[in-house]
Amino acid sequence: MEVQQQAAILETLIKNGAPEPEIFTLSRRVEDLQSTLAMAILGALPSEYGGTPRPPLDPEKGRAALARLENLLAADEMSSQDCLREVQPLLADLMPEAALKVLLAQVENFDFQAALDTLRAHQGGGP
Repeated sequence: MEVQQQAAILETLIKNGAPEPEIFTLSRRVEDLQSTLAMAILGALPSEYGGTPRPPLDPEKGRAALARLENLLAADEMSSQDCLREVQPLLADLMPEAALKVLLAQVENFDFQAALDTLRAHQGGGP
């Protein structure tokens, strides 16, 4: 499992006194992998085990919102933050709450590539 492999590498770097930027970069990667795994687990759970049913979304609005946000994230555009705030209610219908929280944090921290990966991981899948 990739989380375990990356965590083991991180542990080795820490024990060997690797430079802080290298440790920080890998620790962010491990954190993202763990979040993705947790979101996948939560997304697979039936609503009676923590998921909440959401009202249906207009598919056209959802596709347009995802495409717009995806394009901005892929271009590393600062306007990704504004777009995400605008489409957040639509995204709440398309992805688990935990995934949306991770996406919000990634965009807030200007980690647009990680945000793009999170968004793509939840396209079309829904909660």
